[in-house]
Amino acid sequence: MKRLVCVVEGKGDVEAVPTLCSRILHSLQAHTWFVDDRAIRCPRGKLVDMSSKGPAKPCKLAEVTRVLDLAAARKPDAILVLSGAWATSMPTAAHRRLPVASVMAVREYESWLLWALDAAVLTAAKLPDPERVRDAKGALARIDPNYQPSIHQLPRTRALDIKHVTTRSRSFNKLVRELARLSGRPAPRPLRPTAPTKPRP
Repeated sequence: MKRLVCVVEGKGDVEAVPTLCSRILHSLQAHTWFVDDRAIRCPRGKLVDMSSKGPAKPCKLAEVTRVLDLAAARKPDAILVLSGAWATSMPTAAHRRLPVASVMAVREYESWLLWALDAAVLTAAKLPDPERVRDAKGALARIDPNYQPSIHQLPRTRALDIKHVTTRSRSFNKLVRELARLSGRPAPRPLRPTAPTKPRP
């Protein structure tokens, strides 16, 4: 069996992301792979320089190296870094001879949970494209007032339709393709960019 170790930002991600990756690997029929149950957490402000202007932020190489060293100490066969901000110099090739994939969840993990909802629910909430929402957590909480990331992120991840979200979200599609690359499995086609849409008044 081959091991995947994940590096994440949020508290809820520590359990949710390994569960999500495990489900994706299963959907890819990568049956020789397993994911460490608990990811290594490193808050976004430590991974990337959030004070930098522009959509892409320079990563803090010293901190990224430290976190990747922690992941490498678990003796994995590959490492996945999931960030909510695109880092211009985030490692995407290898670290200490280990394959590394870096994926950005646009803009938050909850964007993927929003994509999992029925289209009619998103339309009613004026959310035609969850990846253009700056506060995905807040948007999901408006739809489900009881939503708390540390409590509900994991069960929503367990219920998420992998194929459904893969065909709707470009960043999720990227995650699936990166896991396919790491595991040596056939990958889905990348989604084409779509023109911005305005919510209905």
